Amino acid sequence: MATVTKQDLIPLLLRPWEPIGTTKETKRGKFAYLLPKNFVDERFHHLGHRGSAIGEGVQVVQVDDCHDDDKHRINKVANKLRRSDQVSFFNLKHQKIAVELVNIFLEQKTLGNLLSVASYARDRVNPNLFNYALTSTILHREDTANLELPSFVSIFPEKFIQSTVLQMARFEGNYVQSDERKSIVVPGDYSATDKDPEHRLAYFREDIGVNSHHWHWHLVYPYHGPFSNKDRRGELFYYMHRQMVARYNAERFCNKLPRVERLIDFRSRIREAYYPKIDNTKFPGRPAFQMLNNLDRDDVQLDVGDLEIWRSRILNAISSGQIKKPDGQVGRLDSIDALGNMVEASPEKSPNFAYYGNLHNEGHDMISVIHDPDYRNLENAGVMSAAETAMRDPIFYRWHAFVDYIFQRYQSTLPSYKSDALSFSDLSITDFKVESDGETSKNTFVTSWLQSDVDVSGGLDFQGDGTVNVRFTHLTHADFKYHINYENKGPDRTGTCRIFLGPKYNEAKKNWSFNHQRLFMIELDRFPVRLYHGTNNIVQKSQDSSVTISYDRIFNLEDENASGDGPSDFCRCGWPDYMLIPKGTPEGFPCQLFVMISNDNLIAEPKTSCSQNSMSYCGSKDGSKFPDSRAMGFPFDRESESASLDEFIKPHKQPAYTNMSVIDVKIRLNDEVKVNERDQGRSPLEY
Repeated sequence: MATVTKQDLIPLLLRPWEPIGTTKETKRGKFAYLLPKNFVDERFHHLGHRGSAIGEGVQVVQVDDCHDDDKHRINKVANKLRRSDQVSFFNLKHQKIAVELVNIFLEQKTLGNLLSVASYARDRVNPNLFNYALTSTILHREDTANLELPSFVSIFPEKFIQSTVLQMARFEGNYVQSDERKSIVVPGDYSATDKDPEHRLAYFREDIGVNSHHWHWHLVYPYHGPFSNKDRRGELFYYMHRQMVARYNAERFCNKLPRVERLIDFRSRIREAYYPKIDNTKFPGRPAFQMLNNLDRDDVQLDVGDLEIWRSRILNAISSGQIKKPDGQVGRLDSIDALGNMVEASPEKSPNFAYYGNLHNEGHDMISVIHDPDYRNLENAGVMSAAETAMRDPIFYRWHAFVDYIFQRYQSTLPSYKSDALSFSDLSITDFKVESDGETSKNTFVTSWLQSDVDVSGGLDFQGDGTVNVRFTHLTHADFKYHINYENKGPDRTGTCRIFLGPKYNEAKKNWSFNHQRLFMIELDRFPVRLYHGTNNIVQKSQDSSVTISYDRIFNLEDENASGDGPSDFCRCGWPDYMLIPKGTPEGFPCQLFVMISNDNLIAEPKTSCSQNSMSYCGSKDGSKFPDSRAMGFPFDRESESASLDEFIKPHKQPAYTNMSVIDVKIRLNDEVKVNERDQGRSPLEY
């Protein structure tokens, strides 16, 4: 039996449309598989010995045959979806097919067995299905959990980057020597113009890192299958998506647009259009003023009335506090986690999947085929059908504003927090400020634009060796530090520091009520602190935020642990660090920065955390306890009798919460574009 390492799995993910027998290039060099003859279509035997194109300087990986039973099961999976079919993991039928393949991979007792069945499956099943199943397996198996995976962007660049840019990238990869290649520049306006006010938000909606985060979150927290039974999965679904809507609203305010209007009426026309310009054959555009219609497609049959019934039943459960169980008995709706598992319905965790339905996911499905609901024109689904593309579309935020409204309704039934939950005796925050690198103005965040390169060669099938880079423009911010001075009159102890940012005024430039403003608060950081007796200072860097992961981690640019042998447990789930702060305005967008040191202790980092830094949105990928016992979003997850944020900190008729502080800050946009220092050695190529 051949000796196999987990790194030998990586080439299976690259260039998904090329046959497995072609040579693949990874960070560790060139690889080729030595395959059993029956693994390879006879049409590809000319590529080399038993299907492998083995040349000089190529590392050869011996792949053993697998059991006939596994081959039979893989062929059954392959027959359920053609390789050319569009896949949507919001679609329960597709998700169930993916789970079948995941289970086959998980059952393999050794890495060698896994490599064998994955190699057999690789050219037989749908490439999107294969990538999802193998990536999910690698993230969750103990013997592969710390393997650094290629960036999903580099494997499927057509899901993130304009089609015309990729055409030029393929030309560059095929006909230009690797050391002479230029970076193909993604134009600033390619999906629309500013005639459409919504296009002002394209830098956010179409950002590669933002969409990559959404894909990875749903990969780590699937609603069905062996990995769906994770601690507080339903609650994390609500919180992560609320945060994305809050961030989107902050960006809208910065661009002089009102908050996103939730999609409540399922029978009214949707005024927004969206034409993505990515992989046009897979993701058609959606014209303006379309209406939801009953679906009658090969992979989904659904009526608009089904969404309305599910919505009504869920809202009734919230107002009554009771749920209907499958056996007809009545139970209590006792947590937002249970509600989350009803809304993004998990067949395993929903209290009654048949009765409460699959509101969130089927809403995605219905919107995504609004242009061809009965498939009479053989049109594929739009970007709302896929986690990696859905955030590009303005309707995503209207849909999720509605979904969040359901959670707001539930939270309105909960009692307000009392002093015992909010206070921290004998602890006072005496000073709080933020300092941005290179900025002399007090309490000012500084943002600007940066052009960075992404290597897309891992997804450019049928082209030459070497990297091929695409250059895109993204928001960024100057690094900054929080300075928190405190006085602890008690003994040495621990607490949790929680930092949030929110617009100071609403879109009408009026002061907020607390119960409105709390929904617009963006979490910036959450970390444990050791509180020493006396007067002390906490300094926290923005680079260490519990929300984000670095650009290098998103796009797999770091060399450390490239072998996968180190302690890394990164799954690339995490908000991109360069998008931590909203865009701001040239004159300085006014915000409030809130800090609280709560009387609790973050649970120790899980052994297989999704990321060292991105705990707030991504938790742990192994299903261990979410590393914070408080409700997600605390203390802004419940309504309050306080009229304003200031009154929340200094309530009437009781002592002020000295463990909290709020300051006025500004976000100043330096509206210029620079090229990332690491990429300045490559010349740009525009078209």
